[in-house]
Parts: sequence; C-alpha cells; structure tokens
Amino acid sequence: MQALVSGALKPLLRRATTLMPPNPNGRRFCILHLDGVSRATLTRALERGQMPFLARLLRGGSYRLSDCWSGAPASTPAFQAGLLYGIRDPDIPGFLWYDRARHHDVRMDRSADAGRVESGLSGRGEALMRDGSTSFSIFAGGADVNALSMAGWSSDHVQLVPTGHDHWHLAAASVAHSLTAARVLGRLVSEGGGAISDFFRWSASVGRIQHEPTFLLHRFGLAIGAREAATWGTVLDLVRGVPALYVCFSDYDEIAHRRAPDNGVSLASLVGIDWALARIFATGAAVSELNYDFYVLSDHGQVDTRPFEEVTGLSLLDYMALAVPEDQGPPRVPEEVVRDIGRFRKVDRATGALPSSLQQRAKEAMLEAARAIALARGDSEWLKVLDEVVCVDAGDISHIYFGREARPLEASEIEQRYGRILKVLTSSEAIGIVAARGGRAGIAWYRGQRIDLADPAQTRELALGYGGLLVGEFLEKMVRIPSAGDLIVYGNGLPDGSNVAFAWEFGSHAGVGRDEVETFVIHPAQIDFDFGRVHHGSDLHEFFVARYLRGRPLSR
Repeated sequence: MQALVSGALKPLLRRATTLMPPNPNGRRFCILHLDGVSRATLTRALERGQMPFLARLLRGGSYRLSDCWSGAPASTPAFQAGLLYGIRDPDIPGFLWYDRARHHDVRMDRSADAGRVESGLSGRGEALMRDGSTSFSIFAGGADVNALSMAGWSSDHVQLVPTGHDHWHLAAASVAHSLTAARVLGRLVSEGGGAISDFFRWSASVGRIQHEPTFLLHRFGLAIGAREAATWGTVLDLVRGVPALYVCFSDYDEIAHRRAPDNGVSLASLVGIDWALARIFATGAAVSELNYDFYVLSDHGQVDTRPFEEVTGLSLLDYMALAVPEDQGPPRVPEEVVRDIGRFRKVDRATGALPSSLQQRAKEAMLEAARAIALARGDSEWLKVLDEVVCVDAGDISHIYFGREARPLEASEIEQRYGRILKVLTSSEAIGIVAARGGRAGIAWYRGQRIDLADPAQTRELALGYGGLLVGEFLEKMVRIPSAGDLIVYGNGLPDGSNVAFAWEFGSHAGVGRDEVETFVIHPAQIDFDFGRVHHGSDLHEFFVARYLRGRPLSR
C-alpha cells in the first residue's frame, strides 16, 4: 500500500491539487465508523483473531480503546445528527417513525426524508465536515461532495468529485478505482455462490423469504461494493490532504440484522472491514507529513432478537387489537385468531414485492380488507386499532401513535382512552418496557411496575445489566423527542433475559439493551479525554470541534 501511494497516487495528486490546509490545531483527522459494532462484539472479534490489524494496532501502544455510550435512540441517524452537527436533541426517534403533521411515515433510507431531516439539522448546528469529505453516510455533514450520502441525493446539486479536479486527479482516481473494480469482481466470483446458498438455506430455516432478496442485494452492494469504494475513496482523500474525513462501513450492521450479531456470516464482514482499516492506516503512514489522527468508533451495537411475530404469531399491531387481557397472567391470543390473521398477513406481506408505485395502493386495499374482516368477525377492538392507531416497528422498539392527532398524548390520556391496549402491552411476556410522556420526566412500565422516571429509587428497578439510572436516562431522552410515539414499546428486558424485535430481525437496535448502547472509540494514545462521558454523538462533536476546529471561521 505504501509503495502504491508513494509511487503512483502521491505524484499524480500533487500535480492535480494544492493541498488543503490542516485544521487550526495543525493536524487532520479521519473518523472510521463501524456501524452496529458493539463494544462486546469488537472485543470478541479481537480475541478470536477476526480483526488482526486492529489487534496489532492496540498492542503497539500508539492507539487506545476507550468505552463510551450511544445514548438514545441507539440508531445511526440520531448518532450522526449529534456527531456531524452537534445537536443534542434532534427530533429523530430512530431509523423509522411517523410524521404527525404530514400523516406520513419517515424512513432514513429514503433520500427525500433524509434530505428534509438534514436541512433542519444544518440550520441548528455547526457542520463538522464542511471542509471535509463524507462517505456512505445518511447525512453529508456539510461536505461539498454529497453523492455518497443518502441525504445528498435529494439535493438540487449532487456532487460526486471534489471541486477543481483535473486530468491528474482523474488519473489518480482511475488507478485507485481500478483496484476497487478488480476486488469487487473477484469477491463477487469468490463469495457470490456462498451468499446465494446462504439465501436459500436461511429462508428454508425460518420458513419465509421476506426481506431476503433485498438483503442479498445489500450484501453484495454494502459488504462488497460500498466497502471497496469507501476504502479506495478514503485513500484518495488522505493523499489529497482533506483535513476532515468521515467514512461509514455499514455492512456488518446490515448483515447482523438478518443473521444475528454473532452469526458467522456477520462476523465474516468484520474480517473485511479490518482489511479496509489496514489499508487506510497504511496510507496515513505513507503521508505521515500530513499529520492525520485516526478514530475508529461505533454509533451503537446490536442485540440478539427473535421477531415478535415469531414469538406471538401476530404482528404488534394485530396483537394490540386481538390479544385478550387477563386479570392474572399475560394476555391470551386465541389460536383460531392467530391462524386466521396469519393467513391474511401473509398476503399483506406479499405486497412488499410489488413495484413501489403499486405498493401504496395495495396497502390501502389490504387495509380495507382488514376492516371487512374485523366487521365480519365482530372484532371491534381490531377495527378501532386499524382506524386510530399507527404502529411503526423500528427494530427492537416500536412507536405507537394514538388517535392520529397532531400532538403527542401523555400517559394519563392513554390510560383513560386506550387502557385496554396499554394493559395488553404492559402485561405481555413478549414485551420488556413501555415508556410514555407524563410527570416530570416520563413514565415507564416494567414487569408489572409503573415507574416514575423522575424518581431514582424507582428507575433503579430498570437495571438491564448496566444500571437502572442510565436506562432511565435513556428512556427519559426518548419520551422527550417530539416525533417519538405516544407509547414507545421496547423488546428489551423480557423475563427470560432475551430480546424481541418488532421488525422481522434477528439482530436489532434502537432500544436500551446493553450491547446496543455500550460502544467504543479507538483513538491516538496521547489524547487525554474521558470518552466514558460520551452519552450521545453530540459529545463527540464537541470533542472534535474543541480539539481540531476551535477558532475556525463560521463562513468559508
């Protein structure tokens, strides 16, 4: 790698560009984000020899591993809003939610939604990457080159290459990305057969094919294409002397959702990420005169989950409507209900295979069919839920919105108007914690207890392996988010110690499980900063601004 950089890329790029000046402290920085990798997962990967480069880096003593916390929600867009813009309280309750004002769902894998959210962020905070480069992120963070961010594709001006590039820059890019193309082609040939075999084997084992075709495409696109493009694009930016770099490797997170965090297929992606990190650090050594500091960090982890539908036989929405509350014990779901509704939902799921232009019409038709079934069965509660409740399953949390009202409801209003549904949720053995607005800091229900989040003596009962007070802090932050559900339902803290996901996932996040919220930063050893105080991405933004950008003018 050092020979490639010194022999080919440096001479070409030095002719192409004038080096950008370093940050005000005289140094440059590169943030390498390992999406979805918890502190525990990283530790196991290092111990098992799956990330040999990082293990050598830490043994060498020039870099250290520090613990930190993701905050709430344990989700990438909330983390990036904090890291890239310094916003401590973004109105981002996860990866998916419902916009009460627009009566529309919001998804951070849709460029229009991501762009709308980033527009709001850019008006509130200082963009960390304004003089830098961002790769494979949800938000561009102020970077001019925005084509490698989800939000960038909604912009009026989508830019793929830096301003001022010429034939020398194109020559350097051709050298680097010819390697990208060669490695992508080679890995498609060597790994494609195994991925297709795994596709059929896994689908047969779980008895359904939902999500698998999309996952197969993502597996090729993220674990092969995006990782290689991110690696060699970062190599080019390092040689160009870009003062601030942010690169997101999201392949582990995507695979762990579908195969579980400690599954062999998931962990194999960490081997590839370690290879990419080795090339990037080697480039940093080849351009040591540019004084780069590297940071390897994570936004959140994942926990092992079983899909809620697999546990109960029903989606959460149907469960709320059709489960029968009991005076003692968990709610009861009649077997004939599970059977009949299960057939209906199989047809409903099949609409996801339709082209996007037809999906909305199909969903509306299925909703009308559901109303007809409810009327025929005499299930007034199901009909009420279909008409008045929006349920957004967003990992191991679900946002429940009542009444389709423009304002959030508080716990007392929910108890009065939707008490039966609340009883079903708070007494179910397939649900861990339910949180709502109310009182001074919020209300939570956990294992039959109603907990005032403002009372430390009560929040200590929420211990999930890392302290009830911290769990209470994260729940309190969630219920303060304006766009969060009237109820936030968590799949963490079940009586048997397991977790469920309300989406069809076998690894999940956004909740308050320990492996979701306990993360890490690998950083230069000489940096004296207590990363254990990091409880949100905005804390890292403050660190980078204070160390590298303090005194930078707010305008170009």
